[in-house]
Amino acid sequence: MGAIFDRKTLKLYVYTPGTTEVWARWPAPMAWRKSDQDAGWRHVRPMLSLPKRPVAGEIARCHAREQKFPYKPYPSREEEKAAIRRGARLARLEWAANIPDPVRRAIAPIRVRQWHLLAMAARCGEGALDLIRSNPALAFMLASNWVFHKPAVQQPLRSVRALLKPGRSQVEMLAWLGFPPRPAVRRILARIPPESIDVPRLLYLRNACHDPEALKRMFHLPRLNAGCLRIVTDATLAARITPPLMTEVANDGREDAPRFRIARLIVDTLRARAEIGAAVNGVLPARTIEELEECHDEAVGRLNRLNEVAGCADAPVFPPPPLPGDNDILPITSARELRAEGREMQHCVRIHESDIAVIKNYYVYRIDAPERATLAIRRTHRGWAIAELSGRHNSAVSSETRSRVMSWFESCADWRSRWG
Repeated sequence: MGAIFDRKTLKLYVYTPGTTEVWARWPAPMAWRKSDQDAGWRHVRPMLSLPKRPVAGEIARCHAREQKFPYKPYPSREEEKAAIRRGARLARLEWAANIPDPVRRAIAPIRVRQWHLLAMAARCGEGALDLIRSNPALAFMLASNWVFHKPAVQQPLRSVRALLKPGRSQVEMLAWLGFPPRPAVRRILARIPPESIDVPRLLYLRNACHDPEALKRMFHLPRLNAGCLRIVTDATLAARITPPLMTEVANDGREDAPRFRIARLIVDTLRARAEIGAAVNGVLPARTIEELEECHDEAVGRLNRLNEVAGCADAPVFPPPPLPGDNDILPITSARELRAEGREMQHCVRIHESDIAVIKNYYVYRIDAPERATLAIRRTHRGWAIAELSGRHNSAVSSETRSRVMSWFESCADWRSRWG
């Protein structure tokens, strides 16, 4: 994919195979797309990723990098791709250079739908920017209000401008978006870090806000990051953990990004305890993340020992792997291999036997290099996606391993579409 910034028209041209996009810049951001099959141009809201650091500094760094890679008359294919990527990044930065710093700083931490927020900030006045700063989750929903307000309005930004007029309150905005119109709910939304905001998470939160028990849990939390939202919006998980553990998850900055490590740890612990016949209806005996990890390891250890004694006589047959492996990433094709992986890596991958063999929405791979790890992929409505990647005891893997796995995953694009 390439991009060119035209300094005469002040427009950005973004090229992908089969499509062209044209972006008009601030103070009137608009974008149009035309594909090879389209007769004309159509208005779109493209994916935008604004830099968190000042744009001028990022542009200077791009120029400095360009000097390290002088032009070659006969570049290799990889060198040509790298040059195109550097040029596209510089073009996007030049397009973004006219966005005021206060606007960029308010929007950049939100990972998704930045274009929608930029359009709202440009067309709905200073009140929109104030709302993005003070309650980013509420602003995010107004910028994509056709997702939350049913039926969708014909002119979304006109409705936003009406809601932002002097004298209108955030509680009124909540009611319009389908939330309980209560100041306490407004405060709950204001505690969501920008990095944790996305559409599905907020839709789940809206449902939870109509549940008195869920509201009671959220009232006392200092923050509601992605990991915490994953737990409190799931009644089964929320009922199984202690309030001190929930508070520790809320304060854990690593859970701001949607990795859901703690939620997965809770799910795996409950499933492992069910497999070994331990009680699963009560609250897990853990007040901290460290105690939860100990509870998880104890259940997994017992499960792996039971599997070792029982053998694999009654184990289900696995289907063929949906994605082919390579020299370092090997599909686990039998229950015996899966149980051995769990014992060696000291995690509870064994609990996914039925997901692999019966439901067929899960598959596990053994990673031998650049470090020993386990990879799981899950079937979604968009095809196969990476579900988990972890080392021994569910530890985080290195950036080198993550890059290696992503390169392999991208190389399997044809297989993913075939099995999707």
